Order: sequence, then structure tokens, then C-alpha cells
Amino acid sequence: MNTKKPDSQITNNVYKPVFYRLNSDAEKAAFHNMTNTTFGEKHDTIHMQLVELLACRNPSMSKKEILDAGLVETHLGERDKTLDTYGVWVYYPWKNQVVHILDEDEFIEVRTNRNKYKITDEEQEILRSKKIGIAGLSVGRAVATTLVLERVCGEIRLADFDELELSNLNRIQARLSEMGMNKTVSAA
Repeated sequence: MNTKKPDSQITNNVYKPVFYRLNSDAEKAAFHNMTNTTFGEKHDTIHMQLVELLACRNPSMSKKEILDAGLVETHLGERDKTLDTYGVWVYYPWKNQVVHILDEDEFIEVRTNRNKYKITDEEQEILRSKKIGIAGLSVGRAVATTLVLERVCGEIRLADFDELELSNLNRIQARLSEMGMNKTVSAA
């Protein structure tokens, strides 16, 4: 497997994910070109995510009942999609990974499903339009992580000019392989 990143990825978008929707011929071709030349790891759990989406929409059914009833296949068929073309494939150049996930609205629906009764749908929509800035990612990283996990805003702007050092790992959850990386990149 060739894990070399093309120069355009290194210089242009190394810290931004690249999205591929395989129902578009152009994006499908670009995706296949990328996976044949650059990526190292592929994570595809779209079937599991679809089961979870359908469980959110059918709370009286267990996941086993959803599978036994063929609801995933019905859902795909109603949208004229296959497991490969459903959702979006996301390439993270800095990790050299491709992850297959639900499209944005369904992703948010599943991701925030357990926030029900803690925060209303209307409040989630308002917060989705908000931007939050965090300066300093030693202690700020924990704040950023919590905000992301709770999906409290639509965008987070991170600022820190320092690189991750071994002495930071007493308060920052990061991999040893991230030492020397800018803290904003590591947090992202």
C-alpha cells in the first residue's frame, strides 16, 4: 500500500478534511484516485450508523428488530443508494485515514440524540449557528473537546502557536506521535 500523500494535499489542505460523495461521478473518480494513491486506513461503519439512525427514529424497536425487519435495506432502497454510496466518505490527510459517515443532518441527528430533554431541538439549531474561539490549548483542549462532544456550537476556532511537548501530556490527552505537532492541529 502506497501511503505517500500527494503534494497538493500536503501544501493545500493538510489540516482540512476532504469530503467525497460517491453518488457524484466526479467525486467518485477523485475518491478512487485518492484511495489508490494516498490513504493508509479505511474505517467503514456506515451499516452500524444506519442501524443507530433507524433506532433513533424508531425508539420502540431494538437494533435486532430493526435488522430483522430489514429496515436498513428498505431505507437504502427508498433513497436508491447502496452502503458505499450512502453518506459521505471523509479523508483526513493529517491522519491518512478515510472514514465513512452519515451525511451532516443525519450525523447530527444521531450524534445529538442523547441530548434530548437536556437541550431542545430549537436550542440546538440556535447553537449550531454560533462560533466559539479558544485561545491556548493546554487547558483549552479539554474545553474544546467537551464542546465538540456535546455539539454546543457550529464552529470552534482554535488558537495556539506552541507545539505539543512531552511535558504537556500531563494535562493534554494526545498521542506520543503527536509531539512536535502544533497544538491546534493535534486538537483538531
